[in-house]
Amino acid sequence: MNWVGLGIQRKQLGDYEGARDAWEYAKSIEPGNIVPWNNLGDLYHFYLKNYTKSEENWKKTVAIRSDYVQGYRGLYELYTYSMKEKTAEIPIMLKRAIEKNPTANDLKAMLAEYEESLAK
Repeated sequence: MNWVGLGIQRKQLGDYEGARDAWEYAKSIEPGNIVPWNNLGDLYHFYLKNYTKSEENWKKTVAIRSDYVQGYRGLYELYTYSMKEKTAEIPIMLKRAIEKNPTANDLKAMLAEYEESLAK
């Protein structure tokens, strides 16, 4: 069975717990596949509002694949909008990400956006 696909179907139907269960199982059987980790980062952040779990999944996403910009964007959005107590981690995380991905202009734009927000 395609557990990632089942999770996508469940999420589309509004069954967020079903999506979570499918993706949690998918990552247990394929821990090196970033897709379930990435999907869970998003699901926990925006739908289930479990920010600690979201952070855990986004961090694992970028640990598995350090060039995956969306994982860093997920952490950036999580810290910016939902875990404001962790905003101080944004520049540290983004600078590390840029070191690993020096040509990723998205990461540089996120860092510039963050720094601009401090100047306001």
